[in-house]
Amino acid sequence: HPLATLADADKIRQDFPAYLASTAQPHIVFSGAGYTGLELAATLGAAAHRQGIHCRITMVEHGAEILPFLSSRQRHRVKNWLQRHDIQVLTNNQIIRFDGRNVDLSSGTKLTDVFLCRTAGTCAPLSLPADQAAALPDGRLLVADCLHLPDHPQVYAAGDAAAIRHRGDYLRKAVNFAIYSGARAGNNVARALRNRAALPFRPIDLGWVIPLMDDSVGTALNYLPLQGRAGLGLHYFMCGLRNFNCNNCFYFIKRACTATIRSNAR
Repeated sequence: HPLATLADADKIRQDFPAYLASTAQPHIVFSGAGYTGLELAATLGAAAHRQGIHCRITMVEHGAEILPFLSSRQRHRVKNWLQRHDIQVLTNNQIIRFDGRNVDLSSGTKLTDVFLCRTAGTCAPLSLPADQAAALPDGRLLVADCLHLPDHPQVYAAGDAAAIRHRGDYLRKAVNFAIYSGARAGNNVARALRNRAALPFRPIDLGWVIPLMDDSVGTALNYLPLQGRAGLGLHYFMCGLRNFNCNNCFYFIKRACTATIRSNAR
């Protein structure tokens, strides 16, 4: 089960209960131990727990360390969370074969009757010839300050499709950057139709949170450290703020307040 689109997520939600009902010893295996894999592991583990089922969870990571962009303190907190929830992480390893039920690892380990999820990173939804557009290895298209392709000023890219330079590096993939760059790209298209000059994109980093069901790590405004229920509260609040459905918005804000109240109570 890959996790790259909304349809992928819906398929996991439909297939996972059937898998739990079909095996006496459920075992979820993740290809990739990044933040997407961790969030999905927390979600599926909680779903099994609500049914009174203990689910073995193994995360297979090609790199030597998980989440290398975290501080040592944040990574230590995540590892404590993994240990607390009995989630095994196999670093310097990768899946070399999957027959639909069983997994073979490069280390020689064989895992049987598993529910496999591929969360090893995103890939480009489109592929352009190298002579038409330059891109990073992950497929993100290189763009100018105004978010158009350098050699094709009539073509714009934004969000996870764009490699946006900021302070000497490329912006990470994030919801806020996708929202704001998408708005700027759309605005620049409208300006081009009116024969007006395009405007540069100046990103503002509001921070990030990795939600882990009953814990979290992150930063606010790319400076203030966040963790625990406070981080969860901010994450759910932003989910509500960014949601275009009123019912969903109120649901997430309620979750945010609940998480914050519990944090203060502790």
